[in-house]
Amino acid sequence: MRAKKRNLVVVLALLVPVLLIVTACGGKEDVTPKATAVGTTAESAPETLPEMQREPCILASSGPLAGIDPRGQTVIWWHPYSGAREADLQAMIADFNAANACGITVVAENQGAALREKMRAALATGELPGLVVGDQYDQAAYTLANGLTDLAAYIGADTWGLSPEDREDFVGAFLAGGDEPHFGFPITRTVDVLFYNETWLEELRFTGPPTGTATFKDMACAAAKVKDAEGYIIRDAASAIAAWTDAFSGTIFNNDRTGYSYNNKAVIDAVTFLKELYDEGCASFGTQESPVAQFAARRALFVQGSSADIPVYRSALETAENTDEWAVIAIPRADAKPAPLVSGSDLMIPATNPETQLAAWAFLKWFAEPKQQAGWIRATEELPVRSGSVAALDVKALMPQWGQAFELLPYGVHEAQLASYPAVREAVANAFDKILQGDDIRGTLSRLHFDANELQKKALAEGILPPKAGLCSPATSGPLAGVDPRGQTLTWWHPYSSAREADLQAMLDAFNAANPCGITVVSESQGDALSDKMTDAITAGELPGLAVADPHEQATYALANALTDMNAYLDDTTWGLSPADRADFFPALLAQGVHPAFDGQRLGFPLTASVEVLFYNQTWLETLRSSAPPTTTAAFKTLTCAVAKARDAVETGARGYVLRDDAATLAAWAAAFGGVSPAGGAVLNADGDGYAYNTTAVITAVMYLKDLYDGGCITSTVAGTPGAHFAARRALFMFGSSADIPLYQAAMDAAENTDVWGVTTLPYSGTVPAPIVHGSDFIIPATSPETQLAAWIFLKWFTTPEQQAQWVRAHAPTSGDFPTRASVAAQIEGEQFAPQWLQALALLPYGVHEPQLISYPSTRDAVTKTFNQIMQGADPKTALDRLTREANASQKKMMK
Repeated sequence: MRAKKRNLVVVLALLVPVLLIVTACGGKEDVTPKATAVGTTAESAPETLPEMQREPCILASSGPLAGIDPRGQTVIWWHPYSGAREADLQAMIADFNAANACGITVVAENQGAALREKMRAALATGELPGLVVGDQYDQAAYTLANGLTDLAAYIGADTWGLSPEDREDFVGAFLAGGDEPHFGFPITRTVDVLFYNETWLEELRFTGPPTGTATFKDMACAAAKVKDAEGYIIRDAASAIAAWTDAFSGTIFNNDRTGYSYNNKAVIDAVTFLKELYDEGCASFGTQESPVAQFAARRALFVQGSSADIPVYRSALETAENTDEWAVIAIPRADAKPAPLVSGSDLMIPATNPETQLAAWAFLKWFAEPKQQAGWIRATEELPVRSGSVAALDVKALMPQWGQAFELLPYGVHEAQLASYPAVREAVANAFDKILQGDDIRGTLSRLHFDANELQKKALAEGILPPKAGLCSPATSGPLAGVDPRGQTLTWWHPYSSAREADLQAMLDAFNAANPCGITVVSESQGDALSDKMTDAITAGELPGLAVADPHEQATYALANALTDMNAYLDDTTWGLSPADRADFFPALLAQGVHPAFDGQRLGFPLTASVEVLFYNQTWLETLRSSAPPTTTAAFKTLTCAVAKARDAVETGARGYVLRDDAATLAAWAAAFGGVSPAGGAVLNADGDGYAYNTTAVITAVMYLKDLYDGGCITSTVAGTPGAHFAARRALFMFGSSADIPLYQAAMDAAENTDVWGVTTLPYSGTVPAPIVHGSDFIIPATSPETQLAAWIFLKWFTTPEQQAQWVRAHAPTSGDFPTRASVAAQIEGEQFAPQWLQALALLPYGVHEPQLISYPSTRDAVTKTFNQIMQGADPKTALDRLTREANASQKKMMK
């Protein structure tokens, strides 16, 4: 426990008398509390008010707390406080017990350093206290075991909740998102600050504190030139690394804050900055003397620490008879906007029973009121979280540095709230120590990134307890009424291998450990044999619980009655997708799994996506006096013909565009000429259950390409791979999949071609592009209602923005996989992906899909044959009429 300053306690005691009159519960009960609070003598305990003198204990008549009666409840509070702090706490509890309207008795039990272990043991036995105090990562651990009460219902309750004025009184974002889960309630906070010597800075001819990392370095290096002085004392604490990462506009978390990101650019930049300070002698590390003593003795200009240490620093300066002016600020940022780390203990209400939980909330709410909080601030010497408490304390008048620290709270960001963070802290310190000793920064941080996330996976796997009764209960109405997915084990057949399979398994481990339904997903890679395995399984009647399939494969399996129609799941009021979630998926990808040929059944749900793109050489375009790729078919013709007519075209074999003769190319060019049917495809009929290869748009597209081909502007022959042809500057434009972007980059590197290149959509005649999108879908085989619902629950989890972002980030740059949700695309647009990847990503909102008919594989071959016949002189309309008839005849035959 930190020593208190006597004068501070005296002043605060005069300013903030402990509140004796309580506003709280409301209502009537025949129980009068008799118990005296633990640690309070009979002589010192406040007199218990008779029932008639109390406010009525009014119970809620509506809402989630309706009818719950907290009167006469005893709430055990486990806490770690001792000494004078415990005595102050007991005095406050005695006040509450004596006067609260509901006759609630709070009994405080000091668990000391064993509190966490006691809670873990209690979670296993179910013998939980009514109230507990802990850090944010404690919340994560206890929540993982389903051991905490979500306070959102209490905060927002009409009878028992916080008023709008009370909510607004909390500083910053402590109670942001009132409708979101709240498993902890803030009582006090500390903030990570930079202590600095104002007088010394002025002597060094600086007019104020640092406003960015560059000025911080200048100041630290200037101070380090003074004999026996240091500019900055480096800390190897995880909080210090997190704070400096924030100064470089980054974070140590992954995007959804469910794991760590210690190898991103901001962390690397922050650690590199600190290493440079150390190497250049502007900062020191691991000194014998404490940072506080060095600061007080003028041997350190900057020291990083907690606002809770402000009284310690003042005491050290007084002891050293140092009269310098000093202050605290947030770690300086390049953009000059403070965003300091905040931490602090929260009150949590364990999941016991409704009456005890409501009684605990009634006390918690009272304890968090400004006057009570001011009294607790007096005991803890930390920062309040309510403006009303600050007004009572007059913090600025008492200690200017407290006021400076408090002013940072509205901008604060939380440190890690993950169950693994205590172990990760040690790993961070060890990694940073190695870097200061000379280890490679990127390699060390990559190892730290892996180790930290492994620790999180372990915490998830080891921390979960069996799901509580009542969680994940079956729906009570609709087509899924009574279907119980709890405890189901389902096998997922997929095509992924190597690193992708390893990352997938890590995500499955997280789901298996934490999902409230106790569902277990078992991953089985089938590689390229997946389709054959599914066919065999259909014959044998031994289907997996979940699989991956292309649209035409979906049609094949559905014809054998082997797939589940997911419309019922998507639309279900209990298990389905909200309108906002549906709108978040790119329309073409969400529509792709719906099969008009099977009466609109949803046989697939989007997992990944790719898009057909036009590769172009920007450097070459500029030599043709074009600053950007063409967006119209007329401009495309001009450029391709200009390349073919260049002086060296015959010698180099260069052409403007290499024409593919496959079905995707024909569909893409038909879409470019406005050929998108109401069913969403470019070569589908209006109902989507057949082909339309003889529409005006298809005929116009084919004739356009034939004209370019006959004019020698484009070619259909390629020496080597398309990427090599492009890299050798023998084609200005190439058409291919976004999945090929890494292959094109590799080809450019191999050819030592430094031209700037990009990808875009085909030129189009309408107002917006219509690129062809592809994608693998989840499918749910027809097994049992329980397994099918369990598969849907996992599928829904895996495609949430948080999980999808993790999956895309891991492999998109090398696999070509795109997210299927707009929110995920928006998240990653500014990240470190290849520019061509981001260009292709921007096309997804405009996509249309290829046919998803059972006959499409064989129809593809017919399209290629017909396309070549037209290029060789066949009449386009006649050939396309024949193709349409044959394709539809094949579709009808296969559907039988």
